[in-house]
Amino acid sequence: MSADTSPVAAAARTPPPPAPAAANATPARQAAQAAPGAAPAAQGATAAAPRAVTLRPPEKVDIGFDVRETRRQLEEAIQQLNDQAKRNGRDLNFRVDEAVDRTVITVRSKHTGEVVRQIPSETVLKVAHSIEDMKGLLLNETA
Repeated sequence: MSADTSPVAAAARTPPPPAPAAANATPARQAAQAAPGAAPAAQGATAAAPRAVTLRPPEKVDIGFDVRETRRQLEEAIQQLNDQAKRNGRDLNFRVDEAVDRTVITVRSKHTGEVVRQIPSETVLKVAHSIEDMKGLLLNETA
């Protein structure tokens, strides 16, 4: 075997020189290394003092939402849906259940008048009413 004496091979065998410690150190490390017994208070002298922050509630924003007007528009839309269903010969009924504030859609058989389908179902409405009743009881007991 012959030894490779090319400059590239020589550079590959030679490890890189170690970097000076001060070049890689952060300013805090340098200060700690410079004076091992010195207090760190000298480091904070150059830092800006924290400013006092005043907290205030956010400004009230008027989004232009009127609950009564929205309720009136909803009732008007429900009436229009019911009128349209009657004109088309369908036995659909739209209403708002006031206790749970949900829209209820009822489909009835045109021949027998019985409820074919209700969305949400009667069972779900009963459970929702029971929950609303329990809310009132719990609220009265803790108040």
